Amino acid sequence: MNSSKISIRPALLSDLAEMQTLFVETIEAVCKKDYSPEQIKVWTSSIEHTNRWTDRLQKQYFLIAQIENKIVGYSSLQDKDYLDFLYVHKDFQRQGIADRLYNEIEIEAIKRGSTILNSDVSITAKPFFEKKEFKILLEQKNTINGVEIVNYKMTKDLPATDIKKNGLKITQENNLDYIEIYETNTLAFGKENEAKLVNLLRESNAFIPELSLVATIDNKIVGHILFSRIVIIDNNQNEFESLALAPIAVRPEFQQKGIGGQLIRTGLDKARELNFKSVIVLGHEHYYPKFGFVPTNKWNIKSSFDVPTNVFMGLELIEGGLKNVSGTVKYPKEFDTV
Repeated sequence: MNSSKISIRPALLSDLAEMQTLFVETIEAVCKKDYSPEQIKVWTSSIEHTNRWTDRLQKQYFLIAQIENKIVGYSSLQDKDYLDFLYVHKDFQRQGIADRLYNEIEIEAIKRGSTILNSDVSITAKPFFEKKEFKILLEQKNTINGVEIVNYKMTKDLPATDIKKNGLKITQENNLDYIEIYETNTLAFGKENEAKLVNLLRESNAFIPELSLVATIDNKIVGHILFSRIVIIDNNQNEFESLALAPIAVRPEFQQKGIGGQLIRTGLDKARELNFKSVIVLGHEHYYPKFGFVPTNKWNIKSSFDVPTNVFMGLELIEGGLKNVSGTVKYPKEFDTV
């Protein structure tokens, strides 16, 4: 097929019916082992489904691919860094349409200032995303109608020219960095609590030198992240070692440039190298899932603090890292100062 016949344009509300038809055909092709045609028809023809799609078209950045006025594919960007949809009609696959839709979404993400792109990917789409240099954050297995379904949370670093131009580096802290780290945490949070916590943890048994990392530009510290030892104690008083991600700080003038994300990914990679199995974080419910974190109630793990379950999250650094682990997280006493 001549790729010049393909046109890519923003989606309109008037495209909704045709896009829903394509969605149903895709679901029938991909999920035919998991759902009956009757289930799919009931699900996709409901008023709730139509209202949800109308809301998506109004709030997300949607692109459609057309050939001779027929919609053959579409993609969407949620916020600035989440690729929500990338569908191509089964009769028009392997013709470069997915590549063109993806490329336009990546360009839009970069325009919006994102330095990463995340997506939830089916096992059939995994090879395509790997060719686009996505990496797996988390493998998820679910059973639907007796069939095991495998999905992946994947991520990709995008060009961050303003950062790379200035030479962003992430390294382990040294004793000459202490003052700048204190200043960075104080400026980032608008108070000294977290800065004092870092100083206290540095003198405790929970401190791991290799997991206190600084981000520098032109030899100036612009960000800092700390992972420290914690334990999870079950009902039988068994203790399981884990890590707490806290705090993470980026100087205000350098925020929204992807530095925090790069600190997190570098820290998680280093924690894996040190053979830690899991990380716990108390943080924003929409930010940390981008790195694979999910609420800890998945493992029946609770916080010792009175916090909502959706902001208390965990991540397995290796497959099964929290298998057979449950209980309450015990933080070092130094956290009581925050």
